[in-house]
Amino acid sequence: MGLEYGVLAAFFTAFLFALNSIVLRRGVLSGYVYSGTLISILIGVPTFLLSSIIMGEYSSITSLSIEFILIFSLVGLLHFALGRYLYYLSVHYSGTIVSMPVMASGQIIAAYLAILLLHEEITLYKIIGLLLATIGFILFINIGREIGTVKKSLLLSSIVALTFASTTLIIRYGLLTARLPILGVFISYTAVSPIYLILLSKKDLRREVLSMNRYVIYYLCISAVLVNIGQLFKYISLNLVEVSIVGPIISSEILLNLLFSSLINREYEIVNYRTIIGSIAIFLGIITILY
Repeated sequence: MGLEYGVLAAFFTAFLFALNSIVLRRGVLSGYVYSGTLISILIGVPTFLLSSIIMGEYSSITSLSIEFILIFSLVGLLHFALGRYLYYLSVHYSGTIVSMPVMASGQIIAAYLAILLLHEEITLYKIIGLLLATIGFILFINIGREIGTVKKSLLLSSIVALTFASTTLIIRYGLLTARLPILGVFISYTAVSPIYLILLSKKDLRREVLSMNRYVIYYLCISAVLVNIGQLFKYISLNLVEVSIVGPIISSEILLNLLFSSLINREYEIVNYRTIIGSIAIFLGIITILY
């Protein structure tokens, strides 16, 4: 039963991440990268604290090992300080259709690394699926040879993909030491909060926060709620299922993102045969891995 719940949680993660990317594009269209990240962190901490109390995990907080706390603090610093900031910046430069598939490929990388480092099961279908996903990744790298902002976005997206791949493995490893996914994500968010609050001392960042209009705040708050709930489901899925299964499922967000972006953010996005073929190749890779 744990497998079914884990797979379902992974699909919820993909759906919420795809929705978040669409809303986020509107919020960071004119900048506000730091503000968007700050809002997501500040909303996330109380959300996960309340969730841990409701789900009964909070009672275990005094018995957490130092190893568990350090592992999820590291995830917070890597994923939510470095990775999420660069993710918002990448979306700002060229939108989600360009940046999201590259970032989503980080979950494919995580699946491959989990087989090597966590000794998860390997099959012929997983190998074929990873190769297909790699083809899609290469297609996206070649999207914007003539567009400077797209080149910058692809570089940032690639860094984010590697960061998210490593943190996915660390999350899974940490949850093998204690099956407390909600406390894990709570610690991750709490660990990174002081960094963003300290950064408010910088005049330019403080000016960015104070200059936000209601339109921007509206989209950034919705984005924060979506991505935070998505993270909650991601931690839950990794608590129940191996990375080599969860990672490819979460990567299915790229097709949802392609669909949503084309319908909602068409005027802000880049849609061409490379984005379509690349998305299809990565999606087929995901399906093959799950076969």
